[in-house]
Amino acid sequence: MCGIAGIKGANGIALKNMLTKLNHRGPDDEGVYLGDSFSLGMKRLAIIDLLTGHQPIWNETKTLCVFLNGEIYNYIQLKKQLQDKGHIFTSNSDTEVIVHLFEEFGYNCPSYLHGMFSFCIYNVINNELFLARDRFGEKPLYYYQSNDQFAFSSEINSLLESGLIKRTLNQSAVYDYLAYGLTFDHSTLLTNVFSLPQGCSATYKNNSFKIIPYFKINYSSEETYTNKKQTLTIGKNLLYKAVEKQMISDVPIGAFLSGGIDSSSIAAVMSELSPTKIKTFNVKFEEASFDESAIARKVSRYIHSDHTEIFIPNQTFSERIFWDILSHVGQPFIDSSAIPSYLVSEEIKKHVKVALSGDGGDEAFAGYSDFLWGSRINKLTKIPIQFRKLILSGLKLLPEIHGIPIADKLRSAEKAIRYSLDKSDLFRNLYCYFHSSELKQLSKNSFRDSTSNIPLFNDHENSFLRSMMRFRTQYLLPEDMLIKIDRMSMFHSLEVRAPFLDPELFEFSCKLPDKYLISDGQTKWILRELMKNSLPREVFDHPKMGFSIPLHKFFNYEFEKFARSIIRKTHPLNEILNYSKSIEILETGIKQMQNTSKESVYKSSHKLWILLQLYAWFEAFEIEL
Repeated sequence: MCGIAGIKGANGIALKNMLTKLNHRGPDDEGVYLGDSFSLGMKRLAIIDLLTGHQPIWNETKTLCVFLNGEIYNYIQLKKQLQDKGHIFTSNSDTEVIVHLFEEFGYNCPSYLHGMFSFCIYNVINNELFLARDRFGEKPLYYYQSNDQFAFSSEINSLLESGLIKRTLNQSAVYDYLAYGLTFDHSTLLTNVFSLPQGCSATYKNNSFKIIPYFKINYSSEETYTNKKQTLTIGKNLLYKAVEKQMISDVPIGAFLSGGIDSSSIAAVMSELSPTKIKTFNVKFEEASFDESAIARKVSRYIHSDHTEIFIPNQTFSERIFWDILSHVGQPFIDSSAIPSYLVSEEIKKHVKVALSGDGGDEAFAGYSDFLWGSRINKLTKIPIQFRKLILSGLKLLPEIHGIPIADKLRSAEKAIRYSLDKSDLFRNLYCYFHSSELKQLSKNSFRDSTSNIPLFNDHENSFLRSMMRFRTQYLLPEDMLIKIDRMSMFHSLEVRAPFLDPELFEFSCKLPDKYLISDGQTKWILRELMKNSLPREVFDHPKMGFSIPLHKFFNYEFEKFARSIIRKTHPLNEILNYSKSIEILETGIKQMQNTSKESVYKSSHKLWILLQLYAWFEAFEIEL
């Protein structure tokens, strides 16, 4: 696991500055290539082939060199195949496989790799860079291109050290950030800074950057798996194979164990495959409604793991952690689960260097509650539209109700009926924090009339469920979940792997009929069936909780003081944002402590968090309008 960086031209000083910002990603080693056309380098966290894995690694004729960030899990099999074709290896590193694979298959080489990766190959002969990123975006790769200038890096913070980038706000991306907490179409909030799309490679030559897709999610329209027993056998074999591949390591390895089905399944399989006790790690929240630690302890006893529990009390705002997260993501990042991810990574690193997680299980096997929520909305469309409009009008006339269970039911009913009136806007409605009317109040003029880049809902290609799953996997997974786990773990020089994103296991999940994903209102049916004899009953009986913190209880006096110092009248962002509306959002976010029939505590607290992140990032990164 590493961080990689490069810049066009002979610029060793800029490269050194960029690599310095990647020290946390690779404290064990550094490698560089300095040429007239490109300056390339990496910082290495040694996991496989500790002695001879120094980069760059060259081919036999010294015409191609490679820098890798990540791990290739099928490198042993690939190495044997390439040796059979006459390729000569000089190390036991997974990185060396890539350069020989490129010799053999050219631009198509990423499609052969099973792993999490971003890498760069430099062709000395034709002066071309070849960049690639894994199928789902587990490992990051950002680039800057403007006229004849070009640079790339694993992190935005490092990329900014190239000295090429004028730190100008990409105002066209602000609308999506405020609405959804992220940007779409692989843009960032910095002008001319982009993320290489997941499942894509790219070439850079003669000032031309060309993106080449090599992977696309392909949900089968045919019911490939119809025999239940056979399907479960195949699924179990693929799950065990995926975990076994990702347990390969020359350093100590452990597992996240939240108590949910995904992480518990991975830990259980690891325990079966390991000849010794595995180490598991869990976060215990003081807030009981968010705490799964009791279940995690039961899982640990059931699978006989060596378990460590990390306690997170409520109301412990830490300015240090806030700035650490912002700095290493490089952009505003609104997922509050980054905080417990940061804390658990900090603790795990004291015990192991690699940990397996349950990330990707919800995307592969339909685990999110919004899939059920969307299905209910879809059913509402069968009710005559005039009747739905009449009910909606009546609900809007009701006074705002605070704090009692009926408030949640009324709010949910109003939203469900409203969303059902225009199903094409389902993603926009389900996942937005600020609606367009609120954004018009918040904006002075710069993005008042902007339109979102979020794709319209389309359930024609596959089923309704698969359309929702595609959106989650294609957009929210790489732009939220995987950013969170990569940055928070690598900040502490910890490598985290996600077996559920194994290509063979994911391809299997794509071919499953919907009834094997959600059955009788139960998500992840097939995974429950696969693991029902390997885990305690409590894992399957409790509702999904996720890994977030209760932000409204996180907002204590110290937080309020900090937020008011950031969202202030003299802040330069007030040239494009309505300061009075920003303060209104701040006041509501801090004061609202219970759900109402009009807005949940979750929504109001996250609106404030979104705004605070933007204001803080703009100032800390010295952004200009």
